[in-house]
Amino acid sequence: MSGSLAEPGADDKAQARHISRGLPPTLVKSPLTCPLCGAAAPARGLRRRPGQPGSRVEWHIVYACPACGLIAAFAVERALEHPPGSLPGAAWTQELRLFQWTGQTARLPQERVARPKHFAAAVLISFLTWLILTSSLAPLDLLWGFAVSLVVARFSYRLSAFGLPGWMRDPRRWISFGRLVIEFNRQLIVQNISLSLRVLQPQMRIRPGIVAVPTRLRDDVGLTVLGGLMSLTPDTVTLEIDRARGVIYVHWIDVQTTSPEQARRLISADLEQQITAWLK
Repeated sequence: MSGSLAEPGADDKAQARHISRGLPPTLVKSPLTCPLCGAAAPARGLRRRPGQPGSRVEWHIVYACPACGLIAAFAVERALEHPPGSLPGAAWTQELRLFQWTGQTARLPQERVARPKHFAAAVLISFLTWLILTSSLAPLDLLWGFAVSLVVARFSYRLSAFGLPGWMRDPRRWISFGRLVIEFNRQLIVQNISLSLRVLQPQMRIRPGIVAVPTRLRDDVGLTVLGGLMSLTPDTVTLEIDRARGVIYVHWIDVQTTSPEQARRLISADLEQQITAWLK
């Protein structure tokens, strides 16, 4: 109990050690029951409660659940009178909410950054969702969809405060996106024809297996797009993505090589090139 979850100075660390030595062993060694997953959540250390300048310093015992990551903090003085272990799960969750929000006077980030461009983005996304759900281009349906999108965006854009991706404001990115769509459709046609020829053969000469396909992508969006497009083609299905190494594990219906670099050239190189040009 000598550590602190924050980054205090030397005086804070010494004070935390002094307070922890004076706490009853039953308080610091008895874990709590996590109200979310039911796992045992031990005490992790002491932390100063953020407060106003000049106010009295208040220390809290911090508990963290190793299973789901839920964190709660209890004032040391109050915990001595009412041990946290005796509180029901609902009370623990309430303590967590109070610790997170008490003393925050700044406006919410969504309220601070919401601008007309976020309203336009909400309208566009709502309208595209309407088109997907209705699958209709009738003028009356389009008019209703636009009206509904305006209403939805009016009441939601301050809560979401998301804007359009940067590439949508760059004409060159649209060209790169078009090339990506063309390349994906080319592979889709070629692989469908190849798969049909295999099915029509009396003996299906296929060698299914799992291969590791290395990529030069490291960001979540690029890897997700590449993995999703490879899953949509008939020959390959994405099983797992290793973001740290940029490796995508793929089930290949007909393994033509076990070399990672050759597998990349045959499966993902062309798509990866277009994705890089689109998202760079």
